[in-house]
Amino acid sequence: MELVKRPLIELKTILQSNYFIAVILLFTIIFCFIKINSPIKSHYSSKTNSITGIVTNIKIYDDYLVVTVKAKENILVYVDGQVNFKLGVTIKVFGNLETFEDNRIFNLYNYKNYYLSKKIIWKMNADSYEVISYNPSIYYKIKNNIINYINSKQNSKYYLAFILGDQSKFSNELKDAISNIGISHIFALSGMHLGLFTTFILMFLKKLKIKRDSQMFILIIILFFYVIFTSLSVSIIRAYLFLLIFNLNKIFNLRFSKLKLYFYILIGVLLYNPWYIYNLGFLYSFLICFYLLKYKDIINSKNKFSSIFKISLLAFFVSIPINLYYFFELNLLSVFFNLIFVPLITFIIFPLILISFILPIFEPITLFFTNILEELIFFCNNFNLNIIFMRINIYFYIFIEFLIYCSLEGIKRSNYYYLLIFLFSISFYYFYPNLDNRNIITFIDVGQGDSTLIKYRNNLGNILIDTGVSNNGVRVNNEIIPYLKSLGIKKLNYLILTHGDSDHLGDALYLVNEFKVDKVIFNIGEFNESELELIKVLKQKNISYYQNIKELNIASNKLYFLNTKDYNDENENSSVIYTKIDNVKLLLMGDAGVKKEEDILNVYNLNNIDILKVGHHGSKTSSSINFINEINPVYGIISVGVNNLYGHPNNEVLNNLEKVVVYRTDYNGSVMFEIEKDKLNIYTCLQ
Repeated sequence: MELVKRPLIELKTILQSNYFIAVILLFTIIFCFIKINSPIKSHYSSKTNSITGIVTNIKIYDDYLVVTVKAKENILVYVDGQVNFKLGVTIKVFGNLETFEDNRIFNLYNYKNYYLSKKIIWKMNADSYEVISYNPSIYYKIKNNIINYINSKQNSKYYLAFILGDQSKFSNELKDAISNIGISHIFALSGMHLGLFTTFILMFLKKLKIKRDSQMFILIIILFFYVIFTSLSVSIIRAYLFLLIFNLNKIFNLRFSKLKLYFYILIGVLLYNPWYIYNLGFLYSFLICFYLLKYKDIINSKNKFSSIFKISLLAFFVSIPINLYYFFELNLLSVFFNLIFVPLITFIIFPLILISFILPIFEPITLFFTNILEELIFFCNNFNLNIIFMRINIYFYIFIEFLIYCSLEGIKRSNYYYLLIFLFSISFYYFYPNLDNRNIITFIDVGQGDSTLIKYRNNLGNILIDTGVSNNGVRVNNEIIPYLKSLGIKKLNYLILTHGDSDHLGDALYLVNEFKVDKVIFNIGEFNESELELIKVLKQKNISYYQNIKELNIASNKLYFLNTKDYNDENENSSVIYTKIDNVKLLLMGDAGVKKEEDILNVYNLNNIDILKVGHHGSKTSSSINFINEINPVYGIISVGVNNLYGHPNNEVLNNLEKVVVYRTDYNGSVMFEIEKDKLNIYTCLQ
């Protein structure tokens, strides 16, 4: 017996060693780095045109479904229309498999990596499908019944969110408001929700007078199935594993500290799936959990309100680097919003949802409070102290997190030296755009449309020319505005709309509502309906607007509008813009055609253009050989959608541009020209 006991004691000593944990963690990081940078193995290829598998997850949107199909591996399938699929049904889907692309716009959240964290490599747009069979397992039968039961309730979106972790029923407006006020973490299933669920289960088991040890065993079994029903959310997995291992630690009297157990769980999760490091739920959950365990003595208080405030403040403080890296801004009021919503959801909304889920008699009360919750979210969204920060090198954010850790260690010892360094670093970071000596021109990939950003050095001015295809504000809110923020842009001095077609003016209405714009400039000619609708909003918001101007002075630069005459044609009336930035000549053609090109050559002396935004997306109506030869561009940008219906760019135009270095947004994604001290650097998102 002694021979067995001694090695176990030695093993326990090794496992509890800080040095051993540090070494294992280091090897885990190295393993993750190697794994992430290795080729991804799959059972499928891009030549696959059909898959057969079981539907394991369904998210319902307004006019389509996103279905996870478990075949040889998980595939994300997009299905048009409202199809009444059930979990567990076996279907055969026809279409072409595609991998998730890397970002088509700089600095935005990488959904390819996000889906890899869910072990999903492929997606498919379903051309057609057929149901093979419906013989679901007990698991799918139970989950289908739960979903049907939840969907029968009023405000079912909150039941889905808080019980199954499914927020697909939340409107875009509600999601944006929750994100803006900084309370997204309360709606994502996490340790808080699991803790409350645990409390309810233990209260019920105590009522049944079940012994303590048996209670914990039953609890762990029930929670295991609950974790599976929530589609294995990483934050829930973390909370469950911690509860499980913590109880095993107590049962076997292993005497591991909570912090050491935390590191072993972290190591285990990363070894299971290295791509979790790209999952925001993982980052927030494990980072905040570490600090809550590390500084529990600072947080704990007899006053419940004081504890909530400290937890909110700590969570806000330690997650600053994540927020800045992925979202480029901080809402300074989010700490106070958490003081409102954490108690409201923890002590009222979530318990009521659990109670009314079991006892429907309480549904009217739950409906009353969820309506209050929603109204309060939208009300708080009217107030913000958002501070925008430019994205810089990732190592800076690691350094900031290190300073946060050192600051908290110092506060424990009444030493505020590192806190002062942190505050200085954040202040310097905030003003960094004023020191950025680059002029940046970005041709933003907006599909079959146009959008060009000119950002002048030292934050002296910013111009957005066109906003891309009309998409009910989705592209502006999810792509263009985040990209502006990632460059540290807090406002647009000018929004220039080359003409009123929807693929250029598209989301301008949403842009002026969601982002600060000083002035708007329209082209020559009569206003169309879209322009008139925009002008109404400009008047309401007291935004100045002008039409058919000749030149514009900004940041010691001039933009010249090469407007020859009114052609009584929307495309020919496009504003053609010429400017020179640090000796780099830029010509933006809008949708101007051959006739206007001839008139421009007759009126203006244009030659040796460095960067040409090719007219009308490379259509044969523009970019004549005579025009191209006369202006002699070095680089040509064609803003065009992937596999667009118009066949752009035209082969004849490409032949006309054969001596030009051509970048296409369908091939290259967004294209950035960086001008610094007369040096020109070119970056593309793809290829």
